[in-house]
Parts: sequence; C-alpha cells; structure tokens
Amino acid sequence: SWIAEPVLWCRWFHHGNLRAQTECRLLQLDAHMFQHITENNRNPTFKVVTYATELVKLLNQHGLSDLDTQDFAEQAVARAFIDEERRPSLGNMFRESFSRKSEGAGQSL
Repeated sequence: SWIAEPVLWCRWFHHGNLRAQTECRLLQLDAHMFQHITENNRNPTFKVVTYATELVKLLNQHGLSDLDTQDFAEQAVARAFIDEERRPSLGNMFRESFSRKSEGAGQSL
C-alpha cells in the first residue's frame, strides 16, 4: 500500500497520525526533489503528468485520503498508460480508413 502519495502531485496537508498495524517498510521521498526530477524528464513515454492528473481526479471524485484503500494509484496507471496503449492512434485510424477506401476503389456497384 502507498501512503501519502498525493503529496508528490498536488498541494497536500497531512492530518492526524499514522501507526502501522503490522511490520512494514517505509520509503521516504523528498517531494520537492521528486517534483524537480519529474519536471525535467523529457522522455515522451514517461507520462507522469497524465498519471498525476488521473490520480488527482480520482481523489477529487472519491474523497481525499493519505491511504490508497481504493487502489487509486492502480486505476491512474491504467488510465494514463495501459488504456492509452490500447487506443488506436490518430495515424493508425487514418491509415485504416484510407486502406478501406482504397480497397473499394475501382469496383463497380
């Protein structure tokens, strides 16, 4: 489970205390340094802005929490990366449309 991920993507305030119920591992990131690194990444396949946008949309729609009990991170990944890979690109749609028209060319009715 992720805890307090929204602090990486938007203005965020923590309220209350967190106590683990079982043994766990804790990874701490400097949110400002993380934001600086991601802002400067120019790799076109690194769609972190899309992911962040989707995550914040989910938080705004379903309630704010430091705990991701509703798998918002997983849903945001699917929306930002997986779903987009399955969508046909505009170029592919144009090629498919053009090839269908070409196949019918020269045929009489």
